Amino acid sequence: MPVPTVRTLLTATTAASVVLAGGISASAVSAKGKGKSPAAKSVAKVVSTCTGTKLESEPLKNGAGKKRGHVELWYSTADGGTNCVQTYDDAGGKREMSATLVVQDRPTSSDTATYEYYAGGAAVTQTAGQCVQWGGYVWFGKTHYGYTNDRWTHCK
Repeated sequence: MPVPTVRTLLTATTAASVVLAGGISASAVSAKGKGKSPAAKSVAKVVSTCTGTKLESEPLKNGAGKKRGHVELWYSTADGGTNCVQTYDDAGGKREMSATLVVQDRPTSSDTATYEYYAGGAAVTQTAGQCVQWGGYVWFGKTHYGYTNDRWTHCK
């Protein structure tokens, strides 16, 4: 079975609605060729807010490059290392939003629902030394604004 990427999770709208309907996808993700198994104590969860150090913040853009909102990647040393993603709609108002975190050799966490200001934090524990892919989106009417980092990054 191919390794799911954050792009696959965020762009497969129908599949994402089914897989992520409960707010969390807890499938194990492993990198090709790594041969590692998921950490036994690693937990994928949705938390009220991300804590620690903000590693990146990227704008959410539509197909024309117009910006609306942003998505943030956070890291904390708590619980053996915790990565977290939170998506913000700068304008407010209830709409579908998503924050997704794929961690190499760990469970995937995603929070997709109708929110007024932000989605997430989509968090995974026991991530010290593991690479991540991450992203988020906001639907504004019929327009999709999103950001996807589908490269393995922040592997320290």
